Amino acid sequence: MPRGKQPRFTDRKHVLARARSARYDEAHRSERNAAARRNNARPERVAARRRHGQKLKLEVVHAYSPGHRCQCEEVACWHEGACPVVDLRALSVDHKNGGGRKETAITGGGVHLYRSLILRGFPPGYQILCLNCQFVKRDVRREYSGVRRE
Repeated sequence: MPRGKQPRFTDRKHVLARARSARYDEAHRSERNAAARRNNARPERVAARRRHGQKLKLEVVHAYSPGHRCQCEEVACWHEGACPVVDLRALSVDHKNGGGRKETAITGGGVHLYRSLILRGFPPGYQILCLNCQFVKRDVRREYSGVRRE
């Protein structure tokens, strides 16, 4: 036991009870985990999580792009003029000045990012791009491995 740290219970009855509890937890952990996985994988729960994620994504896309369109402004993009992509499945949140990998490491991606943006009141510095335009922007600006190289 580390120096200065006292055991929570010192009498024999509590020590034995904690040891039994630990053995029980170890023996039944896989059963509990399997039950939790079965419960979370039920089709109605999966569908509910998917609907919730789509609702959050729609709210974020609407806040940053009221027309629900890609906001590409790159000169050297794959299209001419306004980007034709309007399919919500192909739109994603992009960090205007790069640095998305660092933020994703902190907040998480997908639904976690959407929730974070909603809770922060849709801060500036983000835009909605289709994945094609996002990868063209990444290539043009040389945004690789979390480092922006210019």
